[in-house]
Amino acid sequence: MTVDESLKNLEVLEGIISYHFINRSLLLQAMTHTSYLNENPGWPVSHYERFEFLGDTVLQMIITEMLFKQYPHDAEGNLSVKRSVIVRKNMLSDIAKVLNLERFILIGNSEKNQIGSLSQSLLSDFVESLIASIYIDGGYEPAINFCRRYFQKLIDDVEQLQEEFNYKSNLQNFTQTNYHVLPEYRILEEKGPEHRKKYTVAVYVNGEEVAVGRGFSKKQAERKAARKALEKYKKD
Repeated sequence: MTVDESLKNLEVLEGIISYHFINRSLLLQAMTHTSYLNENPGWPVSHYERFEFLGDTVLQMIITEMLFKQYPHDAEGNLSVKRSVIVRKNMLSDIAKVLNLERFILIGNSEKNQIGSLSQSLLSDFVESLIASIYIDGGYEPAINFCRRYFQKLIDDVEQLQEEFNYKSNLQNFTQTNYHVLPEYRILEEKGPEHRKKYTVAVYVNGEEVAVGRGFSKKQAERKAARKALEKYKKD
């Protein structure tokens, strides 16, 4: 893909995120993987990794501010736990899928052939890189506007999300104590487009299906299955 073709393609991403760059080369760098530079030595920008480093800090700062304002009675420790739930890699990768971000990431053919679809970790890194490019181009205000658009629902639901993250560990403790085995999660179904795929996961204990959960990521589906399994065991 030529530079002009890449920049044209990134106009679509600008439309998705409702932010138009003063300097679109910043967005181009934010979406360029190291492997792409290796295969295209004349590429006019560097890779995303410095942006990802900055974006991690900017995101932490913005989420901290949003939580601080929305939960005025929470102590520092509670706010810190809430923030850690929201900025987990699986949360960021879910946002990457909503944005269909993989479509815009420039990655070398050798790397692409080796890994297939991008990992949860890599997708989350590119969300942070994108946030950094917005911050560098326009400052704090457009960066926080982006985060309000894509993270506000997570902040609204963070207490429920905290509970969900505990379900898997609670189920594991229960099955180890009562049955001396670990729960096993199996994917039953994957449906929908790559950027908005829905997973159906079953949790098994001693080879027996106990509960089924559905979600827009494997981990989300697993947490829902774990919650249903715990509820079933409590009833029994």
